[in-house]
Amino acid sequence: MAIETTPYTVPSLCEGNAWSVPDADLLAVQIAIVALGQADHLAEILKAAGIPQVEADDIARSEAVKLVTASAESPYHRDGWFFQVMSWICAHRLNANSAIRTPHMILAHKGLDGLQVEADENGISHVVIFEDKATEHPREVIRDEVWPEFRELESGSRQNMVAAEVVSLLKSSGYPNATDAVKNIIWREARVFKASITVGDYHASPRGLSSLFMDYDEAVKGDMSRRRGDIFHVADLRGWMEELAGKVIASLDSGVKSV
Repeated sequence: MAIETTPYTVPSLCEGNAWSVPDADLLAVQIAIVALGQADHLAEILKAAGIPQVEADDIARSEAVKLVTASAESPYHRDGWFFQVMSWICAHRLNANSAIRTPHMILAHKGLDGLQVEADENGISHVVIFEDKATEHPREVIRDEVWPEFRELESGSRQNMVAAEVVSLLKSSGYPNATDAVKNIIWREARVFKASITVGDYHASPRGLSSLFMDYDEAVKGDMSRRRGDIFHVADLRGWMEELAGKVIASLDSGVKSV
């Protein structure tokens, strides 16, 4: 398994999962497949717990290597994209039967980091909006970037954009009458927010989690089930991402590789 998840609760603030990576080689293969534009294929493999393989022609592999290559001076977009792919993999692991938007193929893409639509016997139950941040300054990023974004979305800003993305996701997933289904959603009740972020030692502790997600209940009001917060504990973020990038590129360069 590339990523394992351990659930936790931050009292009154949010529920979430701590990620760990027991098999970085397997994670690299999975990221390589997404970089090749084969995320839908990987989603099927994840659902069936199958063994992924990197299979593509020389041109596709060359373009994928370009996507995951970053200069030493500016690795941030690459690392952010890797983290978004990790978030997408975790979403499939935790709820494979929901509709989950595939990661963007542009490193500096502006917009929602991720989107997931969960359904039950009564129809759509939750629209989960992701913010995924690979950073060495987790509390500052949560406070100064993520909470303002969530507050803006809670106020109704860009509701038309979110609705259009939900319709597109549902249609691509074969959901019947997607447009009518979205029209019938009561947005404030259906919207759920998930902040996923990299952390060091302190913020991986119970006390640190409370500090990290402080004021989440002010940014997103209502029941705690509307607030999700995941962490990935990594001591040397940039070094770890650089090593992962090397593994991804090696998988792509090998042509066909299985793990």
